Amino acid sequence: IDTNVIKSAPDPFIYSGIGDLISKITALYDWLYEHQQGYSTLDDFAYMIAKKAVNSFVRTPFTSIKDDLFLKELVDSLAMSGIANEMAGNSAPSSGSEHLISHALDKLMDVPLLHGIQVGIATYLMSKVQNHRWQRIHTVLTDTGFWSYAKTLQLKRKDLEKAIDLAPTIKPNRHTFIHEEKYRTEAKLLLLNDPIFQQILCE
Repeated sequence: IDTNVIKSAPDPFIYSGIGDLISKITALYDWLYEHQQGYSTLDDFAYMIAKKAVNSFVRTPFTSIKDDLFLKELVDSLAMSGIANEMAGNSAPSSGSEHLISHALDKLMDVPLLHGIQVGIATYLMSKVQNHRWQRIHTVLTDTGFWSYAKTLQLKRKDLEKAIDLAPTIKPNRHTFIHEEKYRTEAKLLLLNDPIFQQILCE
């Protein structure tokens, strides 16, 4: 991968890569939850590879999202999460409830946002529902400028609410947090009460 080409891309495309990569945190937690509930079998090696990949990225120091090291870690980690999918034989290591919300938005919105932007927003939402590493996710999305960009998009609260309800139907064979009504209810309450969503969503 030629990082010089990526460096020349508009910032929103890099934000999209960041959103897609950071989602491995919530996706892995969903996969672990499924395993614990008896709905799937966790592949320990694939889980470890995906977890190492995202942890390597979130710990990378940077002053700009165009830094060589930052972009190298971003593309390396995305590649490794893809390899984890191959090991697992499915997309569970890198795609959970946050991706289901994004796919639902694709169905609901006339003009969907970039995939990774939708996924990044949904990742923060689901990390709060999971109560799992949301502070780290918030820090990454703040420090990279992701949230500042998200504020310009005028994403409607009602679209996200509908996407939360539609999400379980995207992959009915999965059993992530979003497949349970109590967590969908919690997610919709966060859209109203969480300070980040109060800033980036419109009516």
